[in-house]
Amino acid sequence: MNEVELKSQSVSIVEQSTELVVFDSNDNNDANNLLKSVKSAQKLVNEFFKPMVDAAFKSHKEITSKRKTFLDPLSSAEKAIKDKISGYLTEQRKERDRVERELRELAEKKEKERLAKVAKEEEELRKAADHLTPEEVAIEQKRIEEDNAKRFMPEVKVDKEEAPQGQVAKESWFVASVDKETLPKEYFVIDMDRLDQIAKTEKGKASVPGVKFDFRLRAETRR
Repeated sequence: MNEVELKSQSVSIVEQSTELVVFDSNDNNDANNLLKSVKSAQKLVNEFFKPMVDAAFKSHKEITSKRKTFLDPLSSAEKAIKDKISGYLTEQRKERDRVERELRELAEKKEKERLAKVAKEEEELRKAADHLTPEEVAIEQKRIEEDNAKRFMPEVKVDKEEAPQGQVAKESWFVASVDKETLPKEYFVIDMDRLDQIAKTEKGKASVPGVKFDFRLRAETRR
């Protein structure tokens, strides 16, 4: 059988499968026979292309194997270099974050001190108001208001080192550790592989609280 004949046979079977309906036992018998035809056609196709596939696979395997001897050392070198760069950039970033955090905390502390000073001055002005003229009270009040308008909260930012041309650092977060005692229940992953294995092994006898097991029939036809 040549390639044209194989193609014609496959098209015919596909068309029959499209028109197939299974409503009764006769239909089921016809479907089973058609399934056998599919299996036979698949076998013929595999046998026809096997020599070509085997030759192509052998050639591909030899070439990719040789390519691998060149690429593997380079891939290892690439990973080693990236790991070293990543380690350096990560430490630099953490140090910059630490400095920014300290500066921000210092700025917040100074702002609290300034607000406390303003509040103290306002309290002292209220106590001394009876001994001052209205003009003196107005002048002192204006000075306090001007001080209060000043916010000692500068933008806290540490300049970062300029990256080499072409280098891009992407932030990638990951889980460093997990405390199972405090981890919320919704973060515990269900072991579906284990449950599927229980279903396959124990079949209808499987019983796990909170899990519903079911089955479906799959048609197989022996040649």
